[in-house]
Amino acid sequence: MDPIFPTELEREIFELTAFLRPRWMSTLILVAQRVRTWIEPLLYRVLAIQGSRERRRDPGTTFRLSFASVDKILQSRLAVLRLRANLRHLRFPAYCPTDYLLQILTVCETVEDLVMGPTPEDMIILPLLYNLPLQRLTICWQSLFRAYAFDSESDQIVRMACASLLPTHLEIRDGGFSCTGWAGLAVMPRLTHLCVHGLSGLMVQILCTALQDCKALQALVVSLESRPHFASVRVMLDADGGALTADPRFILLLWAQYDSEYDDDWEACARGGGVDFWAVADRHIARRRSGETKDYIRRSDFGYVGFT
Repeated sequence: MDPIFPTELEREIFELTAFLRPRWMSTLILVAQRVRTWIEPLLYRVLAIQGSRERRRDPGTTFRLSFASVDKILQSRLAVLRLRANLRHLRFPAYCPTDYLLQILTVCETVEDLVMGPTPEDMIILPLLYNLPLQRLTICWQSLFRAYAFDSESDQIVRMACASLLPTHLEIRDGGFSCTGWAGLAVMPRLTHLCVHGLSGLMVQILCTALQDCKALQALVVSLESRPHFASVRVMLDADGGALTADPRFILLLWAQYDSEYDDDWEACARGGGVDFWAVADRHIARRRSGETKDYIRRSDFGYVGFT
């Protein structure tokens, strides 16, 4: 197919189409060789695997692959080479078989942004993460250490395990790591942003310690999924969380309908659009640091809902 428009304009049209409708990318690369050259890196840049029970609000703006489709990619030497060259964002569904996790993480050596749910109980995940150039990691904290036996030397074990984890942004999905688990945060050499889901009295103490020990930490986000939980946490913090809420790096965020909406938002951000909750948090923290506001609660913004 010969070009109709100037090359730069044509490329912009095809890339915008791929951005607005990711599912069309596998068709767009068939138009012409020059289009394949433009679109193929975008096609392999984000790999989002579809869980069997997942629902999406707008399937047209997401591009999820089934386990069967991922199998076909892994069986193709050329597709694996393209993944290795281009993949930057990888998202696993909430529950993923061990063989898929091992095979994909072994193949995808260039992942910078990784989202994982709970891992199988028999799986040791940490060594696989050490080999990735991670900048953002979303994971269940307990999955990292489930295979380790904790005893009187637990803090040392955790510190040794976390010292080689290199993400700058860490989101902990289970929100309930143990008293020993926080020790690893302080030795993560590049950690600047931390988000946990849910908050208890014990967690308040742990997060205060994290703010003190994690010298490079710029943002600490506590994300909540329901209005009743948000209200109860606010009462608790107003009564006993002074040391936490007074730190300008701390922000409390209510993310409505987290389970059904989050990964759509993640995929949109990975593809160059959407609302990045880290950016939302950074803007509010900047306002706290400048003295524009003392409020530790992030109020209504896009998909994020706050209280007045």
